[in-house]
Amino acid sequence: MADVTGNTDFVFKDWLNLLQSYHDDMEKDLETVRKHKKEIQEIRQELYNRLDSGYFLRDDKRIIISAPEIIIGNVDKSGQLQDSRSNVVIRSNEIVLHGVGEAGYIRNEATNIVQRAVDRGCDGLEEVVHGNASIMTQARNILLDSNNSTDVYIRDIDKKMGKGITIHTDSELTIDASVSHTEWTKDIDDRINTFDEPMGQLKDTLNSTLTSIKNTIEQMEDTLKEDGDLLENDVVASTSIGALDTLQSRFSSESKSFYEAVDVFLGALSRYTELFRQKNALKDRKKSETLEAFKKASTGAKISINAEKIELTNRDGDCLVRENDDTYLQMMSKNIFIGSVNDKEENHEKGKIALRGDSILVETNDRKKNGDNFDMSTTGKVEINSKEILVSSLDYEQKKDQERTEKNLTEEGNIRIRAKKINVDGTDLEGKAAGELTMNSGKISVVSAEVDKESREIKEIHKGGTLELATETVTIGKDAAEKILSEKIEAKTNTELKLIQGDKATLTVSGNKLTVEDDGTNFSKGELTVDVESKFNKKMTATTIEANDVTGKKVTVNNCLKAPSLTAQG
Repeated sequence: MADVTGNTDFVFKDWLNLLQSYHDDMEKDLETVRKHKKEIQEIRQELYNRLDSGYFLRDDKRIIISAPEIIIGNVDKSGQLQDSRSNVVIRSNEIVLHGVGEAGYIRNEATNIVQRAVDRGCDGLEEVVHGNASIMTQARNILLDSNNSTDVYIRDIDKKMGKGITIHTDSELTIDASVSHTEWTKDIDDRINTFDEPMGQLKDTLNSTLTSIKNTIEQMEDTLKEDGDLLENDVVASTSIGALDTLQSRFSSESKSFYEAVDVFLGALSRYTELFRQKNALKDRKKSETLEAFKKASTGAKISINAEKIELTNRDGDCLVRENDDTYLQMMSKNIFIGSVNDKEENHEKGKIALRGDSILVETNDRKKNGDNFDMSTTGKVEINSKEILVSSLDYEQKKDQERTEKNLTEEGNIRIRAKKINVDGTDLEGKAAGELTMNSGKISVVSAEVDKESREIKEIHKGGTLELATETVTIGKDAAEKILSEKIEAKTNTELKLIQGDKATLTVSGNKLTVEDDGTNFSKGELTVDVESKFNKKMTATTIEANDVTGKKVTVNNCLKAPSLTAQG
């Protein structure tokens, strides 16, 4: 053991200094930690050489394993996996797998397969995410299939392969581009708190293990000192030889304990430095903004779907349209734009947007929770703006290879506008009346009436209701071009009918009595026939009056006829 005595003190003290330096810097930055890992790499190599752990094969240039079939793993000679737990690790800066030839393939099969773009470090204990972390997959055809099966997959994956990229699932498919305020605040705090316990345990392990290493080094130094004293003794007895053998055995045992303790220390130290790094990284990434500020700020999350043809359908695995009540397509956003436009945001010349369904609802009703119910008050507005707007209830037909054409008015078709206030406005930006309003139908009714709340049919006139027509000229019975002329005009009223010119009623019908108040009534053409008894309370002037007296004789009066009463009898 003389040779060992000459070297061990220096080597062990040097190791201890490196371990202590690594321990002192275990809460430093990643660059410092990785520097220490490189410095102690030779120690770890020596440890495993001394511990005689496993089989090590290395060449500074290349090692080639060649055979028609190669099996690597914890297997027996037949290639079957041993019962004991096994682990195969491939660690390198670059790992390349080639499946050569047109029929070449690479297959990964396991109960669970995880792919993560992280840097595990030289010891495999780190999880560093670099700025260029990425996973790339390129092929002519790509299939991702989620098969909701147990025991055996019921679907032949090769038959599901389509063109391009195919993503299929039996249950749920979620494509999520979002930033969570909870994940970046509360969840980070919760995760940071989970580091405290394992980091505390590792720190205790490091401190106790480092103390044990120091004690073991002292024991080894004492053993070496005893060994040196025996070797320097001039008289070598049989007992001295036995003592040397015992010292060698004890030193070998102490060395093994030392190596094992150093290995435990280095493993615990690597795990602690990684947890410390992750904890600080999470603290640096935590967002401090409030939830309200987060809601108002842009996160930059975005999903882009781009194709010449895009279809969103509710079909099952047999390509049949689903007809159950749970089938629906939902779009939710603060702002939604659907446009048939080009890259310049100009309308496509023949672009179309079509909405088609048995029932279509467009509403701006707000929903406020009220116990188990909702209050749905109407807010906002709906704008429809176009050069030509057509609202119709028509049946159509479409013949093969032709555009659809109007067939007829829909039987019982109904267009209803219902609001507390309805305004049809044909004024320009200066407020001037422009254009025209035309209503054309077989029957036009304008009423102010109460209706039945279920059938919406008229029940009775609305008390206090009014109908106002105000324009410079009102024409009833014909159109401006006189292409249309009414056959009959009828005015009905229950109590009173008035015609007013200026601020004075000129014609009043009330209580079956007609009253005319004007500056004079002129009948310029035709005849005036009065078939009832007539009474004139004031002066009446006529150029010529022809009448029959009581005997039937014709009487003619020219220029003037004055009498308290006048009776004409035919």
